[in-house]
Amino acid sequence: MSTVSVDVALPPGRCTLLSALRACLAAAGDPRDLADIGGLTGLSWYINVDRTVSPSGIAAYPWAQELPAMASRLGYDLAVVYADDEDPRIDRARERAARTAAESLDRGLPAILFGVHLPEFGLVRGYDPDARRMFVSGVLDGRAPDAIPVDQLGRGDVPVVLLAALQSGRADLDPDVAGRAAVRAAVRRARGVGPRLGGFDAGLPAWARWHDALDRGAIDPAGHAYTLHAVAELRATAAPFLDRLGPAFAEAAPHCRRTCDLLLALAADTPWPLPEGYGLSTTARVAARDAIAAAADAEARAIDAMERGLREGRRSRARRDVRVREAGPADVGALFRYAEDIPLADVAAAADRVRAAVRDRLGATLRAAIAETPGGDVAGALVASDLADADAPLDAAGAGRYLYVFSVWVARDWRDAGIDERLIEWLDGVARAGDYAGALAEATQQEVYLYWESFAALGFDVVARCEDALAMYRPVAGPAPRVRFSPPPPADPAGPLPVVVAPRRPCPVLAAACDNVIAAARAAIAAGAAIDLQVRDAPPNEIAVGGRRLPLGYLPRDGAEQALAAAAAAWRRRA
Repeated sequence: MSTVSVDVALPPGRCTLLSALRACLAAAGDPRDLADIGGLTGLSWYINVDRTVSPSGIAAYPWAQELPAMASRLGYDLAVVYADDEDPRIDRARERAARTAAESLDRGLPAILFGVHLPEFGLVRGYDPDARRMFVSGVLDGRAPDAIPVDQLGRGDVPVVLLAALQSGRADLDPDVAGRAAVRAAVRRARGVGPRLGGFDAGLPAWARWHDALDRGAIDPAGHAYTLHAVAELRATAAPFLDRLGPAFAEAAPHCRRTCDLLLALAADTPWPLPEGYGLSTTARVAARDAIAAAADAEARAIDAMERGLREGRRSRARRDVRVREAGPADVGALFRYAEDIPLADVAAAADRVRAAVRDRLGATLRAAIAETPGGDVAGALVASDLADADAPLDAAGAGRYLYVFSVWVARDWRDAGIDERLIEWLDGVARAGDYAGALAEATQQEVYLYWESFAALGFDVVARCEDALAMYRPVAGPAPRVRFSPPPPADPAGPLPVVVAPRRPCPVLAAACDNVIAAARAAIAAGAAIDLQVRDAPPNEIAVGGRRLPLGYLPRDGAEQALAAAAAAWRRRA
């Protein structure tokens, strides 16, 4: 069999992965430059260091997990072959790597290989199946062998087999969609979210570790110099990429430029490769520490601004694509869609029952709005009523009429897009049209459900408290009324433990909680617990145990049964 090859060489650059990707895209006829490639892959914001900032940090990353998503944002499918020295089938991985490289070369494309000359990325530019050798291009072209035997793959200083090859032509991606996906990935990595190798930090924590190593004097001079030059090269691509994404990221780009400028200035005083006998003096180390601190601060500001840009982008798309309208009986299936985000069968079952119960009330005693995408998906919903029809445990004394908000929900994919604010704008319109002074809501101090800070962000203020429960008010045409929580059901300390359940609130989570408390109380009674269960079809909506109203939220049956049995025993002892 004859040797197959392509005429390609690894372009110069400190980040060999970026260089290798550029060469592969160029071979595929893709003209995009380093700014586009660095930005879309997220390499523009890449940083990875260990305790002493050793030279291995730049390459020591779980690339096998990250590379497919990087390539996808560029518009390509990617075949990845990976195995380490703990894999008993590493020989099979070597064979797959050779086969994958040969197939890529047959298409006229080089493959990307880790461990070419050094623990760095390089290119497979040819393959001789008879001699079982890969011809390579890497950072030591002209000074190191230009071929690697297949059976020597993964036998270098870093014992891994890692080969990647483009598998498709370039997909026609919306540049804005791909760009925002890249920014999201970069922000997540900067926040320390995602895979990493033990002993290494990535993103903003890596900057702190670099600064600490310089501050302690426990720095590897070669690693510091190499990391500095590589990260400076990558940051040079960040601001141009953000500029191309448009005004949403105009705030972030200058911070990226400052990070780059600080690193380039420091790199100008830090040679690489290091001359023989080079050492990092105390003066140079302190100056480097201060420069890294300033660069880290600029990077943190850039990441914050990138997050704001993503939010603004979501808001712009929501304003363009999502409409808010009143829901009628035909829309009942769209309400309480949040139950689908909760992986609990009892909540899903309760949602169907609640929808059936509220169908005929929609547009009459129950007002609801849905935020709807052009494709008919539900981006959010709000359910409210006149306070007089809400059966809420609130007494409001004031000069006007008041609405009561049962729930405000936004789909996970549309959060931070201003959907909740637009639903509240719809509510304000209902209030003005109906001559309501404002809207009341019940909230809790539990972050998982009806969290008070979420209402506060929408202009609601706390006007009453009862243990964990909060009453909150949003003014529209009038000030807040005097609000108090109605007293819970009375409890006779001489009798059995009173458990009162009034399952009237149009909410699947609370309906499931009511179901579970009722079932738990009946099970506890069957087991001998002294409980007086009262299931009441009368206001207010509540679950009360022993004369105390429970906070709004989900209650699992098993936990409720155990808690009620224990409460009944304690109630009897107290009597």
